[in-house]
Amino acid sequence: MADGIIISGSGRACVRPAFREDIFLVRGEGRLTQDNEPVVQYQQVSSKKQAGGDLIFSPLKQGWLDFCPETDAQVCNE
Repeated sequence: MADGIIISGSGRACVRPAFREDIFLVRGEGRLTQDNEPVVQYQQVSSKKQAGGDLIFSPLKQGWLDFCPETDAQVCNE
């Protein structure tokens, strides 16, 4: 463990457009061990397009959630 971060288990993340204009939703999922239920967190972010076409994501203030913020929760699980 380094600086209070557990480096163990596995995780994955995805990003998709949210229903709100110019807002994206980052979904992160991780497990401490294979026997544990996954921990899922969401972060709402805005994006800024760079000159080369890349998108840079910036977190929204108060945008870190432990539940799907969309009215249709299926959006968060696809």
